[in-house]
Amino acid sequence: MLMRRFSRRQAGVTLTELMIAMVILALAFIPIIGSLGSSLAVTEKDDRSIRAMQLAQSALAAAIQFPFAALPTFAGGGAGPWQIGGDVPPLSYPGYPGPNELVMTVGRIATPKVTYQLQLVIEDVPVTFNFQTYNVASKEKFPTTPSSWGWADRSFTAQRVYHRYTMTARWTEPNGREKFCSLTSFKSDLKD
Repeated sequence: MLMRRFSRRQAGVTLTELMIAMVILALAFIPIIGSLGSSLAVTEKDDRSIRAMQLAQSALAAAIQFPFAALPTFAGGGAGPWQIGGDVPPLSYPGYPGPNELVMTVGRIATPKVTYQLQLVIEDVPVTFNFQTYNVASKEKFPTTPSSWGWADRSFTAQRVYHRYTMTARWTEPNGREKFCSLTSFKSDLKD
C-alpha cells in the first residue's frame, strides 16, 4: 500500500500570527483615536463660539434696522443707556417696508446643547462739532488779510442723534466656565 507523505509548508500564516498582528495594529491606532477625539471636543467648543457670534450678529443687524427711537422707547425711554434682554418675546416692527415685518430676537435662546442669553445695550453718544466763524464786517474791511477777520472757535453738541449698539451673547461651557462675545455698531438719526 502506498502511503502519502504529508509535509508542512511554511508559506501560510497561522492564527496566532494573525492575532498578534491585529493587536499591534490596534495598539498603534489608540493614539490616533485619542487625538481625533480631542479635536472633536475642540471643534464643538469652536462651534459654540461661532454660533454665539452668529446669533449676536443676526440680532444686531435686525436692531440696526429698527427706526432710531423705536428700541429706546421699547426699553422704557428716558436718558439711557437702554437694555433689552432677559425674558422678552421677539420684538417686531410691523411698519417695516417690504413684504415681511422686522423681527429681532434677544433674551434666552435655547439650542440642543447650549442656551445662549442675548442682551442689547443702546447708549447715546454725544456728538460735538467744532468749527470756526469769522466776522463778516471784518472780512469786508480787510478782504486780503484773513487773520484780521475776527475768527472765533465755536462748538455745537447734539444729544440723541448717535447711538452705540452693543449686543452681548453669553453662554456656559460644559465645564461650567462662563463665556461671552460682544459686537458693537453705531447708528445715527439722519435728518434733512
